[in-house]
Amino acid sequence: CVEHLRLRSLQRPRMRFAVEDMSHSSLPSSSYEVVVDKGVLDDLLAFTRFDASGAPSREAPTDAGERAACAMLWDIRRVLVEQGGVYLCAGVHGPERLDSLLRSSALGFASVEHFDLGGGEVGHHLHVCRTQSGGSSSSAHEHEGGFERYVADVLHRKYTEVMPLLTPERAAAVRALFAPSGDGTCVRRSAGELYAEAFTREERGEYPLSDLLEDLSSFLAQRPAQPLATSAGAAEGRDDGGASSSAAGEGDEVDGAAAAPALGPDL
Repeated sequence: CVEHLRLRSLQRPRMRFAVEDMSHSSLPSSSYEVVVDKGVLDDLLAFTRFDASGAPSREAPTDAGERAACAMLWDIRRVLVEQGGVYLCAGVHGPERLDSLLRSSALGFASVEHFDLGGGEVGHHLHVCRTQSGGSSSSAHEHEGGFERYVADVLHRKYTEVMPLLTPERAAAVRALFAPSGDGTCVRRSAGELYAEAFTREERGEYPLSDLLEDLSSFLAQRPAQPLATSAGAAEGRDDGGASSSAAGEGDEVDGAAAAPALGPDL
């Protein structure tokens, strides 16, 4: 492919072609004034790893597409000059999908403009991202842990703004699952029942029960120790330092009064 492009460009001796890892290229930092992307970001956002059987791999991160896109954008921002650099992104996604990626302060573009180019049902969009136009600037790449903060910011905005899991309708549905019975006692539900009733079939395909249990266990581990009603399926204990610990399992039953507030922010 590279050789084919080189032969087509013999009339342009200054043009160079190379194969690079777009998430971690060997190109020098702050060395390019313009980077043009036609459809690559779209492809990365649709990225899914498959196992040997052809099914989506459960070992790959649920947000593999966003993470791959973040890695590419981080490297693009790195190679752009700090003064007057421009990233041109052309594709099918509009600002409702890309703003969380392009406008994150952790990435460090000074401005982002969107142009709707039309194009029928699918649509075509152009995003123009600029670094500082003048004066002093400080690249986010100079700060340790900057990329991790960028990914965390993108995923946070994805699930709170772009495609929030905890919509008002879902919050009401989850609370209804734990509504007290007629005698005022709290309803007990297993994590599996909650998962089946709170998520649609499509969402369950993207967010498996094992991920929910892992997230719930992580959330509970970070909360101050407090009584939690569980069935025999729950694993509870104390470490050597005396701090309590707990892990959620598919058959675990949780007390509505304790679980509903805990699940709200996570869902």
